[in-house]
This record gives sequence, C-alpha cells and structure tokens, in this order.
Amino acid sequence: MRKGGEELVQNVLMKDKRLSDLFPEVINNDVDRELFSAARIHNINVYKKSRKLEIFIVSDTLIPAKTLDDVEQSFKRMFGLEQVHLRVSFNIALSIEEVLDKYWDSILYMTKKNIALCRGILSGCKWKIEDKKLCIYLKTKGTEILKCKNCDTLIENIIKECFGLQIRVEFKDSEINEDKINEYIEFKENEEAKVVTDTVIKNIAKPVKTSGDSKKSAPLDSGDKSEVILGKNFNDSVMNMSEVTQDSGRIAVKGEIIRTETRELKSGKLLYIFDVTDLTSSLTVKIFLDKDKSGSVMERIKEKANVKIRGEQYDKFSRELTVLASDIVEVSVQTRNDNAGEKRVELHLHTQMSAMDGVTSVKDLIKRAAQWGHKAIAVTDHGVVQAYPDACDAAKKNKIKVIYGIEAYLLDDSVPIVYRSNGHPVDGEFVVFDIETTGLSADKDKITEIGAVKIKEGKIVDTFSTFVNPEIPIPELIVNLTGITDDLVADAPTIDKALPQFLEFVGNSPLVAHNAVFDTGFIRYNAFLMNKNVENPVIDTLELSRQMFPELKKHKLDIVAKHLGVSLENHHRA
Repeated sequence: MRKGGEELVQNVLMKDKRLSDLFPEVINNDVDRELFSAARIHNINVYKKSRKLEIFIVSDTLIPAKTLDDVEQSFKRMFGLEQVHLRVSFNIALSIEEVLDKYWDSILYMTKKNIALCRGILSGCKWKIEDKKLCIYLKTKGTEILKCKNCDTLIENIIKECFGLQIRVEFKDSEINEDKINEYIEFKENEEAKVVTDTVIKNIAKPVKTSGDSKKSAPLDSGDKSEVILGKNFNDSVMNMSEVTQDSGRIAVKGEIIRTETRELKSGKLLYIFDVTDLTSSLTVKIFLDKDKSGSVMERIKEKANVKIRGEQYDKFSRELTVLASDIVEVSVQTRNDNAGEKRVELHLHTQMSAMDGVTSVKDLIKRAAQWGHKAIAVTDHGVVQAYPDACDAAKKNKIKVIYGIEAYLLDDSVPIVYRSNGHPVDGEFVVFDIETTGLSADKDKITEIGAVKIKEGKIVDTFSTFVNPEIPIPELIVNLTGITDDLVADAPTIDKALPQFLEFVGNSPLVAHNAVFDTGFIRYNAFLMNKNVENPVIDTLELSRQMFPELKKHKLDIVAKHLGVSLENHHRA
C-alpha cells in the first residue's frame, strides 16, 4: 500500500493486543506499565522510506501527554526511528467540562509540542465554556498569532481524536486598561526625571560643560582624541559592558552607537535614548535634554559614533540594563593596520551573504582591504553570488580589483550504471534477465513472465524461463504488446512459487537488465512481500549504453541491439 507517494506497511494482526505486552522493552517501568495496562492496539502503520511509525491505541484510562511523549522517544531510541506518533483514543464517557478539568494540561502540552510559537502565549491561560464554545482567555495579547498558526484547529482536533467530542475553540485576548497604561507611563517619566535631578544635584558643585565648551576639556590620559558632547571629560576606568549588573551603580563604558530614538515628554523635555555596544554586550543609554538646547547634542550622538559614557546604572522600569548618562565624550577609535612590506591578497572571503558564516557586508570588507593597501580581494561566499553587485560598486569606489569566486556545492546527479557493487569481478559469472508485467507499477501490477540466462566466461551456462500467473486479467494493451494472454498463464505458477525458483537460479550472481530499475523493482517488491531481501549487485545496460553510445538519440533495447549488430526477435518478451 502507498500513502502520499510512500510505501506504507499496515499490521492489523496486532489489533486488540496490549501495547505493554508487545513492547515490554519500551514500556519498562511500573508507572508507565500501569498507565498503559488498559491501552489496546487498534492499528500500526510503518512508513519504511521516512522511518516513521504510527501506533493507534484505545485506552480505558487517561494517559498524560507527557507520558505519551516519553514513550514515543523510547520507541525512537530503541528502534532507530526518525518519527514515532502514538495516536490515542480514550474509551471514557466524559463531558467536555470533565475532559478539560482532567486533561487540560495534556491538551496544552500537545499543542505546545506541535507549535512551539504558542508556548509563551498560552502560558497561564484559562478556559471557559461559553455558548457551546471553548473560550481560552490569554494572559496577554496573541489571538491573531495563534489563529495564524491554526492553534484553534489543532486543539479542536486533539479533543475530537482523543475523546470523540466536537467543540469550537476561540481565543480571547487579555483586556488592558488604556487609562492604567497612560498612568503608568506618566509615573515612569516622573520617576526617571527625579533620578536625573538627583544625579545633577550630586554634581552641582562641579561645572558642567556642554559641547560648546569642548575645546576647554582636559586631554584624556588614555591618549584618545576626545571631545565632550555632554557633561564633562573624565578619566574613570572603563569596564566591559558584559560586566555591568543591576548593582553596578555609577559606571563608565565605551562603545559604538547602534540605534537612536527620541521621545518628547509631557514636561516639555526630550528623552533621548540610544543603544551602544562594545562587542562584549550592549546597553541602553538615556539622557534628558531641554528642547531648545538639544540640537547640538543630538547631531553628534548618532549611529556609528564612538563615545565614552559615564552615568548611573538604572533599570527600575525598563527591566533591562540602562544607563542614565551624566557625561558623554566622543572618542576616536584606533583601527588595525596592515604594516607588511609585501601586501597579501585575500583569496577566501565570506560576506554576510554566506548564511551562518559571514556577518560583514562586502562593501565594508573591500573598503578595509583598500585601506590596508591590498591590490585585490576574492569573494568566495557559500553557494551564492548575491554579493557581486555591491562588490563591483565598492571596487570602483576604492580602486581595488575584485576576484569573483564561489564555494560551490557539487552534486553527482548522474544515474549509476552499477548498484550495490560488492567487488564482483567484471569477467565473473552474472545473470542477464528480463520480465514482463501487467503494467508499470511494482506495487499495483503483476509479473507475467521471467526469463534469464547465466553467463560465465562469455558463455551461456544455464537458462531460466517461466510464465507467471498474475491472478488478475491481463490488460488488452499488454496482450497486444507482449502476446501473453490469460490462457498462456492460466496453468503457470503464481509469483510466490516462481520467484523463489528464480532467486535460487540467480544465487549471489550480479543481475544484468536493460532499464534495470524497472525489472529489479518488481523483483525486490515481490521478494519483500515474501520476507526475502534481494541484495545482488545490479548492472543497468540502459545507462551503460547511454555512456558508451552517446551518438544514439535513443537507447531502447532494439535500437542498441541494431547498433551492435545483435539479432533481437521480440524485445517485448522475456
């Protein structure tokens, strides 16, 4: 049987048997054994290609979803499977209210397991039955996200599959009082303004300099060329941002500004917020400015500017590490230089176009190479060339040569000539065979004839030929094509008798066929139904002829035989 283009094996022989009895090595502790004692198998599906197992069980007792998940993982580890799904149906008469009272945590567990995005949104939610609907009240907003991910449909299906109950699910966002939000924002602004006032009072005895007084600033001991933007110059020891904690108090940090934001407060002041990083971590910095005096400060506190900041670490409202700055100084950054007498050429460069690898734009990389005096640079991203246009523009601007390359992924997409090679000598014994069938599908159609010759040292040493009774009428098209009628195969052995005889004839010899994928597909499928494996090496003369005679437009058996001067009486017979 096939499902979704994949071979599906169903086992109904295990129906009504207890799961714990059939798989004691999986359900191996007393607690799980007790929970599964009333669980009977309804059906088992095995998907061979995707290595997936589905077990449908009926239980007279409730089994927590976490326990079902643990047993699925045990199956995966025990049998080396990719996916295992236990589909449970509870044979218990419960109302919807009783189901939700007793199994709500498990329903949420299944939902969160299938849709990871809903974990935070559904945390702490409450349910209520209203107008014959299951209303789920969220602690926050997230209804649209849950609907987009079909979480409501998933919960409906879980309840239906597990308990046979149908109910519509609706999510309800938490109602937020806008007046309380505005009241909180105003309170927050007043508290932050108070903190700033306290900070200013602490430094009131010391003259505060603005950017207009920057020329009078004392030089830094560090030797950095600096200019005061706000407050005054300082020589405090700078700490890494990764070392800043909630209890750090007054700190000094240095880094690059990566984001800015301005808010106008009800008091008339401006709240200027910017994020700064020193590559060990990042911090948010806040300053309060008079609206009429903010221009010169805001012009200089911009993205990519490098600054040194001193202030109080404060996070009462934002719940993140935040610095209320009292002093901000612009500093120059020392860049690395290439002082080598003979400049190298970088031949292995990954830009941000290389997923999960490069993080820097090609423009910045080429600019840096030009600054270092490099004459050329090679771009070799992983499997993409999207950096080429920007690289071309940057090369012209910086007067540097770009070598366009790529780390390509090579795939051998050729069809093999030999399958399952085992080192068998080319001049050794092999079996050339052909089959006739009622159609093209190995799992739907039947074999009607098998013919084979065994060749050793270039000579035919044995032959095999038999009709096969397909036990179904042979289509008229196949009769016209092969000449094999229902009468010819009426007294022939069925495949369960003919195939073992053929496999015994073949033994361990390699199999040779024209379009071998078709012929061996029928042989291997029917052998599988008899619990037999066919692992012989296979040589496909169709692909071999394509490689040896590319001048031929087609490589059908009669065409290749004519090209080789071989007589072929009826190539539609085995």
